[in-house]
Amino acid sequence: MSLKKVVVLGASGTVGTIAINTIERLADVELIGATVWNNAESLQHISNKYRPKYLGGSADTIAEINTTSQTFSGICGIETLVQQDDVDLVFCAISGFAALPIVLSAIEAKKDIAIASKEVLVAAGELVMRKATENGCNIIPVDSEHSAIFQCLQNNSYNSINKIILTGSGGPFLNLPANKFANITVEQALKHPKWQMGPKISIDSATLMNKGLELIEAQWLFGLEHDKMQLLIQPEAIIHSMVEFNDRAVMALMSAPDMTQPVQYALTYPNRQPSNIESLDFSKLTQLNFQQPNKEKFPCLKLAEIALKEKGTLQTVLNGANEVAVNKFLKGKIQFTDIYRIIAEVVQKHDNSPADSIEAILEADNWARHYSYQLAVNS
Repeated sequence: MSLKKVVVLGASGTVGTIAINTIERLADVELIGATVWNNAESLQHISNKYRPKYLGGSADTIAEINTTSQTFSGICGIETLVQQDDVDLVFCAISGFAALPIVLSAIEAKKDIAIASKEVLVAAGELVMRKATENGCNIIPVDSEHSAIFQCLQNNSYNSINKIILTGSGGPFLNLPANKFANITVEQALKHPKWQMGPKISIDSATLMNKGLELIEAQWLFGLEHDKMQLLIQPEAIIHSMVEFNDRAVMALMSAPDMTQPVQYALTYPNRQPSNIESLDFSKLTQLNFQQPNKEKFPCLKLAEIALKEKGTLQTVLNGANEVAVNKFLKGKIQFTDIYRIIAEVVQKHDNSPADSIEAILEADNWARHYSYQLAVNS
């Protein structure tokens, strides 16, 4: 049995850590490389415990570690790492738009990509998917919702989709009155009721922007128009998403709210392996609830829907503005409600254009970040 050799990008984050722990359990998957940008202690631990062939990080991080692995520093170095001949799968768990050049480099080298970095597909989905098709690369989603859809579609034609039903738990403020949103603290927003996640995605879940970004991600992953996608709140977080086919059969993926399942499937695709997560006990599952998202209470969804319909660099701008606003909120520089206000103004001011080249995407992203930063400073 040949080993699938995997590089984990963002190996110290929540999803990256799950990926490495999962690889350790799998007999047919090998950790051949790992990157950690700014945490030398974590990268040193990975080096000592797993002894991967390749390690990457910032120049300062690489300078601090003592390892026998071949090292790659900086973005350009990591772009080279993912192109190594013996790499089979690049597992991208880097948070945010910063992962884009590395993903494109891996695609250029015809590597399969397991992608947990939704911002890459939100900001540059058209370009990434086109390049992947041209180079014969599989793009395997890791987000639980997109993994659910992807798994439901195995052995089914994408042309047979009537619609996808993307679900979400509703986040920590599903039942909090909107008139209390201005006083939401960072600590409150980070306490997701169902999932253990990194800070950026936790705030996105609190604003429900995460669901909007996931709709855009699904648009590119599955080649769907906006009218073939529906969003539902499923507070128990048991149904991770559903697909309705043209014969009106509906397939759903159900599991405990644990990222190990989608992470493991991305690593073992197209095969399945035994997992150590708990089984669902249907005798104790007394009800499953669904509700429409409240877009007046969570207006970031409206902005995402505009970008979903318009496509182009508006999606890039939405993503860039959101990253800046979330970062400023996490640092205590703006209020929770300022996140929407900043993104809305940036989206309104942007002149949309095709996002069909890396130059157009980088220009739009840079403009959005600069403008968002100025709005945050003047809040």
